[in-house]
Amino acid sequence: MLAYSLRRVLATIPVMAVVGLLVFSLLYLAPGDPAAVIAGDQASPADIEHIRIALGLDRPFLIRFGGTVRGLKPGAPVEVRGIRIGEVTSVGVDYAPDSNGFVAPVAIVLQPSLFPAAGVHPRTAAEVYDAADVLVQRGLRAQVSDTQLLGGDAIVTLDIQPDAAPATLDRSGKVPELPAGPTQRERIAQQLQPLIAKLANAPIDQVFAELQDSMAALKQLVTGPELRGALEELRGASTDLRNVVNRLGTSSDALIINLNEPPSLLRNDLRGTTNNWIKVKLEGAKSNRSGIGARVLVHYGNKTQAQAVLSQSSFFSCNDPRLHFGLGPCTTADIDVYWPSGLHEAFKGISANRLVTLKEGVGPVASRGWSKA
Repeated sequence: MLAYSLRRVLATIPVMAVVGLLVFSLLYLAPGDPAAVIAGDQASPADIEHIRIALGLDRPFLIRFGGTVRGLKPGAPVEVRGIRIGEVTSVGVDYAPDSNGFVAPVAIVLQPSLFPAAGVHPRTAAEVYDAADVLVQRGLRAQVSDTQLLGGDAIVTLDIQPDAAPATLDRSGKVPELPAGPTQRERIAQQLQPLIAKLANAPIDQVFAELQDSMAALKQLVTGPELRGALEELRGASTDLRNVVNRLGTSSDALIINLNEPPSLLRNDLRGTTNNWIKVKLEGAKSNRSGIGARVLVHYGNKTQAQAVLSQSSFFSCNDPRLHFGLGPCTTADIDVYWPSGLHEAFKGISANRLVTLKEGVGPVASRGWSKA
């Protein structure tokens, strides 16, 4: 009899009351996220988010963007400093008569437990919207951002912009409206605008006129008699210096750079000798420009010396690329050059006591610099 009475009492309880009791217990009695509890352990974050929206756990907002929302799609995250606090539910386009342009209304939902309120986290809709209004008055703005600087999926980000114009949360419509801030592209354009304005106001014609005057003055200087006279004086000074070097003698000193020690100078103080010498400098054409890898044979009297041009000789060191050959009493020498390209050249009767520059495929050429030993 008792069991029959209990069944009759339960039958009289409306089904919606039972559902409401269940939802109340999940919202306020069950630990953790109620949507996650309903969805179970195997549910994806998107499934949990859909359950939260169906249960009314997330609070809707509307944002009207005046700029581009390219790449923004439903399901895109809403983030604060990289932390997801909601998602985009719809993206559209409307005509705005007041500005005679188009705007993109974007609907989002925010999770109250993750909303970055100034105080405690709100739970009810009124608490969420009051907390949002406080942050909006302090500069909270929504903007469309790219997950990468150039390209990538678009998301909605919320951030405090201290220089934003004063605003409040607009609750005049069905869904409260968050004010939109400029997009990243618009912010870059704003930062470049002063530079563009300066360039636009710059006297371009005057700058080009002054540049042309400067070029004309430079041309006059280069072709004028003053520069030609200076070059003639420099050529004469170079000739005088070469004569001084010739009077100093033909002896060669050796400078050795020692590792972790001061350099050593081996000075040649030999005077009054009748011995002769020759130095060979190579210039590659088909081979490398410095002639590295070439072998040089110098024949004098009944003797032959051989040297190779190397790029280095030891650890962190190199030798003079000019090859020095002592000839003793001989005043001339025959030279054979074996170039890295495979070319073999022979030069007969080269006079001693000078630097001879040999160019691959050409032969002796004028020595540029390095005029003496």
